[in-house]
Amino acid sequence: MNKLPELTEDDRDYFDDLLDRVLNHQPQQIHDLLDEVPLIVEDFPSSRLVHDFCRKNPDLNLNPKKLTYQLCGLYTGFPVTVRSVEQPTRLPDRIQLFRIGIMLASRRHQTNPDILKKTPDLNPEDAALHEQIRITLLHEIGHHFGLNEQDLTNLGYG
Repeated sequence: MNKLPELTEDDRDYFDDLLDRVLNHQPQQIHDLLDEVPLIVEDFPSSRLVHDFCRKNPDLNLNPKKLTYQLCGLYTGFPVTVRSVEQPTRLPDRIQLFRIGIMLASRRHQTNPDILKKTPDLNPEDAALHEQIRITLLHEIGHHFGLNEQDLTNLGYG
């Protein structure tokens, strides 16, 4: 994969409509959190973000070219579990979702009958995308609350 897939405005609009649908089914606490932590939706991570992510996580042995397609989301900030009143001023937290990574990751859900039951009004491809958006959003919110990758995997958001 040398060139990133290009999304049309219709692709983006449909993804964003599914994201809105996911958000509409979340409890008020999630909405309250998202009033404080911006949710940014982009087609894919910037090359700088990918480079910084790989540099900060050398133990993961990541391929930056593949990561551009694989990264579904990213939480940037200090989890509430490590905050202190003695901390210096910091940039605000943020949650980023990446449409292309989520769309590619959603393919693994297309044959899962449990997922299809959750959204019977959607075709299998769209139900899978809806589920991956939900998982990614809750995964990144989990990082905000201090959960690590293993915690999130154990909860089904890995």
